[in-house]
Amino acid sequence: MRDRLLRVIELGTLAMTAIEHKQYYQTYVVMRERTEAIQALLEVQQGNQASVSLDLAELHELQQQTLALQQALQTAIHHAQQALHKELQSANARRIYAKQEHLNL
Repeated sequence: MRDRLLRVIELGTLAMTAIEHKQYYQTYVVMRERTEAIQALLEVQQGNQASVSLDLAELHELQQQTLALQQALQTAIHHAQQALHKELQSANARRIYAKQEHLNL
């Protein structure tokens, strides 16, 4: 059980690193694996409620990591949206300029 929890935390760290390096596909892959690891952890927890339980501190660490990942992903998405908006504005300006140049010929 503890090994599974440590794997989830390790995957969270890998996801955070991928976000910081703007490796968004890698982020997706790691977050998907992390989600599956959390699901497996919950299944084990539900099946062994009486004999095995997660330490409250470990759960708190997992929750804090999840919140940090959520914030990092939201920030990355926001930055990507801003960059896309700037690129679209620039492309539109180039299109208008090219159209004007064509009309001036």
